Amino acid sequence: MSQCTYNIKGGDLAELCIALGKAMYKQADRFLSAYGLTLSQFEILTVLSEEGTVPLNRLSERLCCANSNVTGIVDRLERDGLVKRERSQEDRRVVLLELTDKGHEMSKSVPRGGCCGMRLNSILDTDEESQLRRILEKLTAAMA
Repeated sequence: MSQCTYNIKGGDLAELCIALGKAMYKQADRFLSAYGLTLSQFEILTVLSEEGTVPLNRLSERLCCANSNVTGIVDRLERDGLVKRERSQEDRRVVLLELTDKGHEMSKSVPRGGCCGMRLNSILDTDEESQLRRILEKLTAAMA
């Protein structure tokens, strides 16, 4: 696998954020591959673990993806026995998703923060982490 490098010196703030996002995505992808998951699959398992039964359209909104993208990811999770689909009894057009027992086990087996959090914690001290958290929350809220 080739090593990607990013030109972070002198880049504007947006370029730095994009470079950090790409680097963190690659780190998470490597970490999650040990569990047989992609980052998107892990995100779905996490949402379902936290919220229980979730309509497909709300899951799409949470992941900022089109329904068609989420459907493909859910197809693979369902094939692997991690999630199940059901039609809503109130509105048969609505597809509800929930974790299976195997999905709950998988969700519990992946350490939270293991994707990148542990590495960030070893790079930033407590004050830097708090400051970065405030800045990222402010930027995220302004961009939403």
